Amino acid sequence: MALPFKHHVIACDGTSCRDRGSRDVLRTLRARLAEKGLVGEVRLSVCNCLGLCTRGPNCVVYPEGIWYSGLSARRVTKIVDEHLAGGRPVKGLVLDWDDVEEPSAPDWA
Repeated sequence: MALPFKHHVIACDGTSCRDRGSRDVLRTLRARLAEKGLVGEVRLSVCNCLGLCTRGPNCVVYPEGIWYSGLSARRVTKIVDEHLAGGRPVKGLVLDWDDVEEPSAPDWA
């Protein structure tokens, strides 16, 4: 059975990400998805922790499994335009896991 949406975005709104502006990122993300007519094609789920607290705000886009960190309203707009609408992950914004020493413990652990 095919999924009823094209992408699933999981965005963090945990304490560390919120302290770094995740609320503004989420507001912009929702607005841009609506502007681009992607609300039915993109499922947005908000979680409390993706485990990269010092790099937040963070999100992951499935089915590709592409991670983005250090998000801002400007960056998330680019992700919607290029990745979610255009089908191309945003070069320069994709998280390079070789630069991640060790994910932090989730704030619920």
